[in-house]
Amino acid sequence: MKRALPLVLLAAAALLFFIGAIAIGVNFFTARGESVDLTQWRAPLEQVDATRITAANALTPLAGISDQQSVDTALEQGDWESAFALVAYSPDFSDANRIGTLQLLGIRYAGAQQTTKAAWCYQYAATLAIISPLPSDLTRTQALLEAAAGLRALGLQPAARAVLDQAYLIAQYSPAVPHESRARLLAQIAPAYQNLGASNLASQAKQKSQEASSPKAEEAVAVGRRPFRVLPTDLPDDAALKDKTKARVIAARELIDQLNLKPPKSAQDLPQDLVRTLGDKLYDEDGPRTSFYDAKYKVAPDAPAQVSILRDKIHWLAFKLRAARGGFGLALVPEWESDAKNIAKALNDAHDELFQINEQQAGKSEKAAEADQQLEEVLRAELVAGRWGLYSSYDESD
Repeated sequence: MKRALPLVLLAAAALLFFIGAIAIGVNFFTARGESVDLTQWRAPLEQVDATRITAANALTPLAGISDQQSVDTALEQGDWESAFALVAYSPDFSDANRIGTLQLLGIRYAGAQQTTKAAWCYQYAATLAIISPLPSDLTRTQALLEAAAGLRALGLQPAARAVLDQAYLIAQYSPAVPHESRARLLAQIAPAYQNLGASNLASQAKQKSQEASSPKAEEAVAVGRRPFRVLPTDLPDDAALKDKTKARVIAARELIDQLNLKPPKSAQDLPQDLVRTLGDKLYDEDGPRTSFYDAKYKVAPDAPAQVSILRDKIHWLAFKLRAARGGFGLALVPEWESDAKNIAKALNDAHDELFQINEQQAGKSEKAAEADQQLEEVLRAELVAGRWGLYSSYDESD
């Protein structure tokens, strides 16, 4: 019996190992095979998971820290959700930075087997690359190639194919892509099509890559330009509002320092006195800001002055909406949480005013072709704000 005991234990250990391996395998393949529907658009802010946010990182914009620095800090700490929340809610984060951050988050979420979130990050990056007026055609194509590869790795072949088709169109026909870059992009597109089972398109892309690399290939036309928008003037000075802002920044920094010093394991561990203080400062700042925006907008002398006020107002309302929806990882202003719909409407209305001004100014060019192009760029910026959920009542079909 004593001789048999080690064999029994060994067999039991082997059985447990085998069961564990099966469980891991099932979990892995189930996660990778998760069904993801990308056909029904969901705005990024609708997919922020407040329960996964690290408040110390999410609060940094309230402490006067730039969007880019806030995102970098969250990414360095492996806090994907705080970085995603900032990309989702910030109206000031540039589209180029959004694309890069979303591509990186796609990789990170995929590594954590959060397939749905990873897929949407790639889809958001691809959408920005297609509709935003800001990236160059070379940057667009590279972003689309990365998004297509990410979607294919997740097993989402139709979505990957749709994104790759967009990259192929730009690589073929954009007059702004130098022939060396065109040849390189097409050479990347060929195996991407092959991996998706599109052999004919793979061969076609390979042939076009060879043609683009030939000495007779047409050189790109210099069409690079900064997309049109009304440039804002400096915001009018207001000493009382500066004091309110300074008080909020100090309160946010004190809370962040305490959260970093003693990271809470649950909501009960939060420094409630500092949370209340920050909430009070935000609430106290809101009234003077609303009065400031209303008063200054009425006497703004021209479009650039109006735009400066509207852009700052949008920045503030985005803070309010994020706080109302728990996008900072904790409850700050209870009054805003019950008023989220009205805050979203105010944000929408501010965007509406801003885009109306930009549309009017874009159409004032004496050259019809230039006016059309400028108006197109404004409309594409509206599409981005609409798809992001910050301009909620826009009419995409119109």
